[in-house]
Amino acid sequence: MNAIQKFEEDPLLLEFLKEDYNPEVYSSNVIAAQKVSASLQILRDGIDKIDAALEDHVSEHYEDLINQATGMDILEESLVLVKGRVELIQRSMTNIKRRLSEPYLQMQTRTKQLSRLQKSCDVLRRVSRIQYLTKRLRQQLDGGMKEITKASQTFNELDFLFGEGDLKGITCIDKDLQWIEEGRKKVEKQAAQLLQQGLSSLNQNQATSALQVYYSFDKLKPVVRNFLDENISDVRSSLKLALSGNDHVSHGLGPGT
Repeated sequence: MNAIQKFEEDPLLLEFLKEDYNPEVYSSNVIAAQKVSASLQILRDGIDKIDAALEDHVSEHYEDLINQATGMDILEESLVLVKGRVELIQRSMTNIKRRLSEPYLQMQTRTKQLSRLQKSCDVLRRVSRIQYLTKRLRQQLDGGMKEITKASQTFNELDFLFGEGDLKGITCIDKDLQWIEEGRKKVEKQAAQLLQQGLSSLNQNQATSALQVYYSFDKLKPVVRNFLDENISDVRSSLKLALSGNDHVSHGLGPGT
């Protein structure tokens, strides 16, 4: 029989086990019945019985209570150990993250520096080549018609170098840009004159040199097309004029002439 069953069977303590027990109502009833002394004795006896029951319960379940207390201690130690290991793992992860992030940031910085160095080297290479070609172009333009083909090839290479990227703002380049454009116009004008002379005199060398200039300037197709259109138009005009002259002759030599 457990302690609760003993209390339920004890008429002195049964009153205190009721779910609707109210200490104020109980006190009022005791005072009304004038049983204060008796009730106090009952309460003291009840307290003694509860203390005795608790001692009996502890004695009967001593091993279980000790085991439970020991188990709680072990569980607490385990929790402390797990917590310590979790914190160790977190510190390790932080260290790993730092060790990985630092090389990554360094590599990112080095990559950016390398990219900028490559761009700088490319600009310097182009600027150096442009300066060399500009100097050579001055000599070629001074050579007149005999250097016109070589000059056009130099212009072609200059166009390629300028087309690789914007070089505006570089002082040594900006000061020559206007001169280069003026030189290009001069060579195109000379090529037009040379082509006209070559076609008029049937000079193959002159015509070939002029066409080579237009090829270097990437203007060969429109120039040839324009030349053909003009000559076709001239041929048509000549044919019309010739046929018109024949008609007049035919009319003049009619019957009876």
